[in-house]
Formats: sequence, C-alpha cells, structure tokens
Amino acid sequence: MITVAFDPETHDRVSFDCGIVEINSFLRQRARQFTKKGLATCWILEGDTESDVSGFYTLSATSVTAEVAKVAVTRGLPSEIPIPAVLIGQLAVDQRFQGQGKGSLLLIDALKRSKELGLGWAVVVVDAFDEKAAQWYETFGFIRISSKPTRLIIPRITVEKLP
Repeated sequence: MITVAFDPETHDRVSFDCGIVEINSFLRQRARQFTKKGLATCWILEGDTESDVSGFYTLSATSVTAEVAKVAVTRGLPSEIPIPAVLIGQLAVDQRFQGQGKGSLLLIDALKRSKELGLGWAVVVVDAFDEKAAQWYETFGFIRISSKPTRLIIPRITVEKLP
C-alpha cells in the first residue's frame, strides 16, 4: 500500500463517502485549506484510479499535558510544560472499501510516517469519532485518556517498534 500526498487538483474529494458527515466535510471543504496553510499534512490512499480516494488521514503537531503523556510514558517527562505530540486528526475509509483492512493499513502508515517527521514527540494522539472507533484504536495499542474517553494515545516507544 502506498499513500500519496493529497493533491486537491487530482483527488476527487466530492465522491468520497466514509459514512460520517463531519469527516466527509473535512476532506471536501477543509483538507485543501489545512494543507495549503501548513496546518496538517493529508495523505491519500488511492482507489481504482489516481483520482479515486479510498481512504485518507491527516497528521499535525499538537501537545498534551505531562499528566496525559504519563499514561503512556512513565519516566523522564517534565511536569511543568506541554509535551510535544503528533495528532492523527482524521482517518477514514470510503464505504466502498470498508471491511478490506484499509483502515488498519492507513493507521500503520500514519504511525510510520510520524516516525519520519523529524520532530520531537512523546506520543501520537487520536480523537476517535465514537466508542466503536475508540475500541478499534485500542486493538493497535492505543491507551485511553480518562478525562476524555474517545481521546487515545500511543507512546513513541511503541511506534518505534513498528517495522
């Protein structure tokens, strides 16, 4: 599986439908702005053609409190400053391609790409859309944050072990 950088001139955002209006709207209306303004990078898993979007994810910088990070990282974090993190802000698969393992492939790709960013970070953060999605992330080693049940993190040390 190869993901490619989002190209608003090539990738058909209008036809993408993951079944969640808010995520569809992000890809259709905001992905271009976020990419252009450097707020996030968007990665596309192409479908049957170069313009077909079977799935996508976004990555951006964020931070978490030391208290949150300590859920996953037990030692060596300063308690008085925010801890750098990577945010997987969006991750979705078009309904035509769901049930084929593409979501798992996208998540692994996002985690591997996080390692290559050249940034310092302690955890990767996701805000799951709902409880079902939160449970799915847990199967990959993500840990829930008690203050927000659909926010999960995975420590860098776990991500570094990915091949």
